[in-house]
Amino acid sequence: MDQLPGAGNFALVFEAVSLRRAVRQTRGEARQRRRSLRAVVREPHDPTVRSVQREDSAAVTGVIVAAVGVGLHQLTGSAMWDGAASLVIGALLVVAAVLLAQACKALLIGRQADPRLMRSIETVLEQEEEEDDVVDLLTMLTGADRVLVCTRVDFADGFTTS
Repeated sequence: MDQLPGAGNFALVFEAVSLRRAVRQTRGEARQRRRSLRAVVREPHDPTVRSVQREDSAAVTGVIVAAVGVGLHQLTGSAMWDGAASLVIGALLVVAAVLLAQACKALLIGRQADPRLMRSIETVLEQEEEEDDVVDLLTMLTGADRVLVCTRVDFADGFTTS
């Protein structure tokens, strides 16, 4: 099946635009959270942005590698370059898949909430007059903006169940 002329150019442009938007969003999150760009990339608030960045980076790199492989094939007449580019793209996709799995691992295994958020929750709970102490505080990330909180508290004497 013949491809559209310039289809690789379109793919490169669209993937580059998507990558640029993801990078902008990450920079905005870094400013909003008052953290370095590197810290936000390592521990993002929303792992989907990091996933988009990695996927788009792999796609842009893959299109460039494919163009180089096809170009060298056309230039030299040797199909080896096209095959080598295909192998490089395959390896690139494996690396991207591993990085994406690592990026989403915290949501898959139920990582604890950020320690600062846990301290804030504990502070709010301890300010309630009905409670003497927060004995246990357990949290689990269930989504990008969702945290499951489970607490065990000691209630102050004199308070009834009602």
